[in-house]
Amino acid sequence: MFQPPGTQQYDQQTVDLYRAAATTHERLLPYLEKQVARAVRTDEPIMKPLFFDYPDDQSTYTINDEWLLGDSLLVAPLLSDEPSRTVHVPAGHWFDVTRQRVITDLTGYPGHSQPDADIHPPRQS
Repeated sequence: MFQPPGTQQYDQQTVDLYRAAATTHERLLPYLEKQVARAVRTDEPIMKPLFFDYPDDQSTYTINDEWLLGDSLLVAPLLSDEPSRTVHVPAGHWFDVTRQRVITDLTGYPGHSQPDADIHPPRQS
């Protein structure tokens, strides 16, 4: 049976997840626009593998499910039905936006559940 576009009904969880994704996208828009301008200026890709910025971290060369989005965000999506995942975070100072704290030692750092995998390097002043 044909349904005209925009007339489908979605369960509340789907609506909530979509709303959260749209809100995150809106919040990131100024950052993304800045990264597009940087990419045009430098020819550096907006999405890049971890080894692009961390070539001395040998383990980054085999990671195919995490990437850097611009120069400040590490993306590690959940790609299964599991509630959390292991995230490789290169050495350095990182900021966990969910817990609002700088992380310098990731040994024993708790796994992140979606959408908590929002860790990125602190902005340089």
